[in-house]
Formats: sequence, structure tokens, C-alpha cells
Amino acid sequence: MRSFLNSLFGLLSLFLCLIHLQIDAQNPSQIDVLTTEDGLLFRDVSDVVQDNKGLLWIGTAQGLNRYDGQYFKAYTSDIQNPFFIEEDFIKSNMLYNELDNSVWFLANDKLFQLDIATDSIHSYNGNHNLKGQVLDIFKAPDDSIWAITDDYWNVEKGKAKQYLQKFEDGKFKIVVSVDRYKRGFNQLISDAEGSIWWTTTRGTNKYTLEGELLESHVLDTYNWNGDLIHYVPQFVSSNNTHYYFPSSRGGIAIFDSTLKTSKFIFNTDDIIRRAIEDQDHNIWFAGNKTLYRMDTKGHFGDYTELLKSKLDYSTINNLFIDKNGLLWVATDNGLFKVKTEKQLFSNLFKSEKEGWGNSMRGIFEGADGRIFSLCESKHQLWYQTKNGEIDSLPLKTENGKPLSLMYDSSFLFTDNTKTYAYAAGRGIYKIN
Repeated sequence: MRSFLNSLFGLLSLFLCLIHLQIDAQNPSQIDVLTTEDGLLFRDVSDVVQDNKGLLWIGTAQGLNRYDGQYFKAYTSDIQNPFFIEEDFIKSNMLYNELDNSVWFLANDKLFQLDIATDSIHSYNGNHNLKGQVLDIFKAPDDSIWAITDDYWNVEKGKAKQYLQKFEDGKFKIVVSVDRYKRGFNQLISDAEGSIWWTTTRGTNKYTLEGELLESHVLDTYNWNGDLIHYVPQFVSSNNTHYYFPSSRGGIAIFDSTLKTSKFIFNTDDIIRRAIEDQDHNIWFAGNKTLYRMDTKGHFGDYTELLKSKLDYSTINNLFIDKNGLLWVATDNGLFKVKTEKQLFSNLFKSEKEGWGNSMRGIFEGADGRIFSLCESKHQLWYQTKNGEIDSLPLKTENGKPLSLMYDSSFLFTDNTKTYAYAAGRGIYKIN
């Protein structure tokens, strides 16, 4: 009898331990938000970068924020602000330059560099050979800084160009120029080999860091306000897989530049705008409102509803992975902070109904490897097979009547063969 009781108490202790772990696991804050209520300068966030001390620099439509995890420091165009910046409408990518510990940002199509150590701002313009408005900035794998510029407002109609310019010795050197077709729709990315890909409304070109044209491609064509556009957002992973996101049909495709072929890996009407790779080599893809994660096996997960359950937003502006592996999702209503590591626990036998749902009161393993749990609210044993299939076993007596176990029957255990389970009810029940 003592052996029997010891076994019961041992199982009960184990089950309580499992319950404790399960509670902690089912309620992790996988997604947190950062909004103006937390001290963010403005809700419309364009981008996030991180410096060598781990501080986050957040660009918004009303200025620049520095965030240390608790407090914000605001850089704005308010002349009363001791941290004054000339322009504060930051609506493009930013970058952090480790070589001189500075943050580069675009505001109102002008380029600025913030020296973090001194809080001093340096602006770049025509005196530094920038050709007109600055549309985007980019840091290449060799840490060189590049800009896309547009001289439409400075030249005669029909003669406008867009330029790919490289920062050298305090000025911007023109590396490549192309005829301007439309102002927007520009993107710079790099591949795992260090080459630069520039996609415009005319198509996509691949260059060396010296500006030598290696390849030209038209990966997508669609009508935009009466004009045929060949711009397509792209991303190259650490293993040099080239993804692109055609606006003409939505979804995600992979481009093989050697074979000059494409294949779709994710079919959806949703138009993907950007992507980023985390420390575990999962790739996150964002549309205007949607967020997907593709794991290393190519399986996709949809995080969109999780985001929407946390914060109301209408546009995802950018993605950033910090040094702790957190994914920051910049939106027009604040920031999401997403834990990217694989969850150690997931819910099993979960009810979608509100309230008590499925009240589970025991767990054991059968001889064939099935994991059983007693669902008190359904008067059933629910189980999952080794293959992940889920089914239930109604509890009935030999004459077919429903079996009613004790309300506090918090454990079940099996015999040595795992063929029978035992539980407490009006007596001791033996379940085949």
C-alpha cells in the first residue's frame, strides 16, 4: 500500500511540475509593443538600427529616438530642443556605421550623419557631390556607404537621372547613373558574394563594388497608374538564395541567376515588401500588413493575427533584428518586438472557445507511444500519436454508460505494460 501511495504522490508531484512548466510556457510574451504610450516620440516608425553599445535608434515621421530599453531621447527640429536636428521627417532606411560610431538617416530627402559620442549632426548636400534628392542609403558588406540620388528637380525636363553614389573621403562619388523613369521604387541590397543589386522602375542590375555591371534582369512587370513598372523588392539570404516579391501576382519567388529561372515557394495574393534573416536562419517576410516566417525547412508560419491582436496598425514599414535576436517590426502605429527563437512549448488539445475551454486533468503514455490526457469537461481521453494526429477516446463503462471520474482526479497511471490506465471515480477505474 505504501508503495502504491508513493507512486501516486510521485506521479502527482511530476504532474504538478508539468503543470507549472506548461503555465509558464503557454503565457510567454512572444510579441510586445512599443508605442507613444511608452514614450516613443511618434507612432509612425520608419526604421530601427542599433549601435555598438546596444542602444536602439528609431526613425519616425517627427524625429529620431534613442532608446536604451527604458528611456527615450528625442532628436527633433524644435529649436528649443537641445538635441536639435535640421529635418525630422524620417521616412526611409537608416544605417549605423561602426567605423566612426555614427547613425546615418534621411529626412525630407536630405542626408544626415549623427555622431553619437558628441551628439553633433553633419549634413550632406551638393557640396559633397550628392546629385539632388537622396532616395535611399545602404551599407555594403565591406562597410562602404552608398546612396541613391535623383536630380529631377535640378535639370531640364527629360534629362533627369538617378545615381548610385559611393561615400569616399568625405564626398560621394558617382559609380553608376541611369535615366530616370519614375522617382520612387528604388532598392539596394547585397548578396553573399558582396555584389550590389539595384532595382528601379526599369529593372534590376547587379554591380561589383567598383560599379561594374554584371547582370541585368526584368523580374516583374506591372501597370502602375498607366506606366509599365519593372521594380521588384528583393532579398538575398546568407546562403545566397535570391528571393523576390512580384507585385504583379504577389507571393515569394526564388531567382536562379545562373540558370535564369524562377520558382515560386509561397503563393498568396499578398504583396511582400521586405524580408530579413534572423540568427537561426529563419527568414521573415512582411507585406503591407502581414508577417510570415519561413523556417530552415521551408515551412511557413503566419504571425499576422498575433500582431493584430497586440496593436492596431495599417502598414509595416521595416524589419530589424537586434543583437539579442529580437525582431523589431516598424509600423505606422508603433513597434512590435518579436522573440524569434523557437518556442519550447506549444498548446495541445486547446479549445478555441473562451472560458474554461478544455480542462485537462492527467497525462500518461500508452504502449504504442500515444500521449493521453483526461479532458474533464468532455469526459474523454484525448491523445496524440507519434505522427502528431489527435483523436479522442470517450469514457464509457462496459454497459455503455458514460464514465464519470472524480472532479479532482488529477492523475492517471498505467500498469507495467501500458495497456491499462487507472483513475479515481466512485471507485478505482481500470481503462483499456
